Amino acid sequence: MHHGRQPKKNHVNADRKHKLVRRYHVSDAAQHDSQAVDHLLMQGNTGAGVWADAAYRSEEMEAKLRARGLKSHIHRKGKRGKPLTEQAKVSNRTKSELWQNLGDAA
Repeated sequence: MHHGRQPKKNHVNADRKHKLVRRYHVSDAAQHDSQAVDHLLMQGNTGAGVWADAAYRSEEMEAKLRARGLKSHIHRKGKRGKPLTEQAKVSNRTKSELWQNLGDAA
């Protein structure tokens, strides 16, 4: 039996151009991050890019984004015996800096 508060995760849809939070979703920490995407994606945001950490990356997610006309900027992750390329590491760092800048503006 678990006593106290259940752990939660926060998911945010932020408008990069206007630096506004468009949607916000809180989920149980045990729920996989990709399950929150349908709560976050919306029409009318000023950008067509989706930035997210590697937990959101899957073939299903990439197909979902393409079907909605959105461009994936989801972090890449290495696999056992196949580490990330230097280009992928730089790309992930750039995306992380974008998130940090968005957080600083909020």
